[in-house]
Parts: sequence; C-alpha cells; structure tokens
Amino acid sequence: MKLRNRKGAFTLVELLTVIAIIGILAGFLLVAVSKARERARRVQVEAEVRELAKAWKAYWVTYGQQLGWPEIVDGAPPQRQAMTDWWMGILAGQNSRWNPEGLVFMEIQAEELAEGFKDPWGNFYQVDFSSDLITGSEYYETAVTFPNRDRYEFE
Repeated sequence: MKLRNRKGAFTLVELLTVIAIIGILAGFLLVAVSKARERARRVQVEAEVRELAKAWKAYWVTYGQQLGWPEIVDGAPPQRQAMTDWWMGILAGQNSRWNPEGLVFMEIQAEELAEGFKDPWGNFYQVDFSSDLITGSEYYETAVTFPNRDRYEFE
C-alpha cells in the first residue's frame, strides 16, 4: 500500500479548530467594542448633562429673580421635568414668555429642538426644578436615566 504525500493539505478537524478559534476571538472583540460604545455613550451623556445644567443655571442667573422657574401647572415649578421641545425652546431663546430677551442659553440642533433633548438611548433628559432645592442657594439637579439605573449630575 502506497501512502500519498499530503503536504499543504488541512484536515477537517484542523480547519474546524481554526474556525472555532477565530469565532472565539471575534466574540471577545464584539464584547470589547460594545463596552467601548457604551462608555462613549456615557461620556457623551455626562457632557450633555453638564451643558444642560449650566444652561439652566445661566437662565436662573438671568431671569430667576424676575420670572422664577417656568411654570406649566398650577403655578408650581415642575419636578423631574422632561426636556421636551417646549422646555428646550426656552433655552434656545424661542419662548418669549419665559425668555423675553430671546437669549440663547444653549446651542440646540434643529432636530433636538423639534423633538426634545434626548440621551443616546432615546429617553428625555430630566431636570429637577424643585423649589425646596433651589430657594436660597444655587443647587441644580439634572437627571439622566441610564439603562438599569439613574445617574445624576449636580451643579
């Protein structure tokens, strides 16, 4: 019986082993990429929350003594108010009742102004305008809902 010379050929087991190893490495890569993407979203949210808190602080410094916080229901400041188009219009200088001078406290993209200011997961940013937190001090709370928990930024 004559044996053939099999140089350069792979067996099926060797080929499947290489494919399995490549699959495992690709799985590790996908996990790393998804964690990096999530971290990038969180960094983006932190920057946007800081910007939003600074915009409302600037609003309060400008109009706080004269107008107070914007009111929607029963003359009471809202708590954990979603930053919908109405609220973002105030910061963009497009609400003449609550921003009579038309000052722009925050540069807002047209789609954000039309749809409201949302985080990367599609939830509205929330701002707490509680009078008991704000009266007599410069204390602001902007809340962001992260998946499975809330994160708060204070200024």
